[in-house]
Amino acid sequence: MTPLIALLVACNFYGGESHSTQGVVLQASGRSVVLQHEGVPNVLEAGQGSFIVDPNLARQVKPGDVVQANLMNTEAGMRAIGFRVTGHEPVGKARMVEIGQLFPKFTLPSLQGDKIVGVGQQGTVVLTFLFTSCPLPAYCPLLSFKLAKVQETLPAGTQIIAVTLDPDNDSLEVLQGYGSEKGADPEKWTFARLEQAPLETLLTYAGVTREQQAQDILHNLRTLVINPQGELVWIASDNEWRDDELSALLQDLATD
Repeated sequence: MTPLIALLVACNFYGGESHSTQGVVLQASGRSVVLQHEGVPNVLEAGQGSFIVDPNLARQVKPGDVVQANLMNTEAGMRAIGFRVTGHEPVGKARMVEIGQLFPKFTLPSLQGDKIVGVGQQGTVVLTFLFTSCPLPAYCPLLSFKLAKVQETLPAGTQIIAVTLDPDNDSLEVLQGYGSEKGADPEKWTFARLEQAPLETLLTYAGVTREQQAQDILHNLRTLVINPQGELVWIASDNEWRDDELSALLQDLATD
């Protein structure tokens, strides 16, 4: 972020306790500003939120502004009483999603071609990334083995989505064969393929690194759980997670 650019304060003064958070302005109009913001402990969960503002304040910020926001909880709702603009970034720029934040909605065609799978739209999702020709047993093959175990106790309304890291070679037909080999039930566990540009955006959201080197793909491991409201609630950054612990978490989410 760049150094302090401006300090913007509403013309009116509101009494009471205020709280500070950082965020990016997504929309500013009339008497409201929409922020993608960090959380405030015991006050505000991280995510996207609309805040009441003085119209003069709304006119002084624009989409993409990175702000330190001064917030106050009022009877009418959460109000922003001041912004400190600290930088700017292009609207829509992909950034890694943290626990408690909303994971951007997206849809993917399934292997069957007539079914759409998505995140934040139809139940809890276990989202992960692999490729069918991965040569390292402790990486994608082990991940697939553990997902097959989780699949055995997957509650209704929960699905596993595995996105290929190798769209050049993993066609939907190749992924279908790989899924059959690993025992994937297409009603519970589906494989998806994105072209390179949208794949890179999704990888950024998920915190996955991918580097093509000759005939090999170097990548980290990330398995995420996203609840039906679209919130990221669990992350594993390796293959050390236990399938019974993940299954227990999914059962808890199914009964909430």
